[in-house]
Amino acid sequence: RQANASGAAAKFQAAIALVPDARFYFNLCLAREAEGKFPAAGKACRQVKSATGSSERLREKAAQRLDIIAKKSKG
Repeated sequence: RQANASGAAAKFQAAIALVPDARFYFNLCLAREAEGKFPAAGKACRQVKSATGSSERLREKAAQRLDIIAKKSKG
């Protein structure tokens, strides 16, 4: 699973380099979370707020993920 998440994260980072879209940041957040890279996941989720195409629904989903990531990182 981690290998798939790493591959996905790399693809989302490449997509963000082309178009810094909120959906790509959110999916990067999910991929980094799946890898167990919680600081990087949190950073990606926080970037959803100001990214291109950010909707209220996506910002809410990112905020929910941030709460989950914070709990996971505390162990």
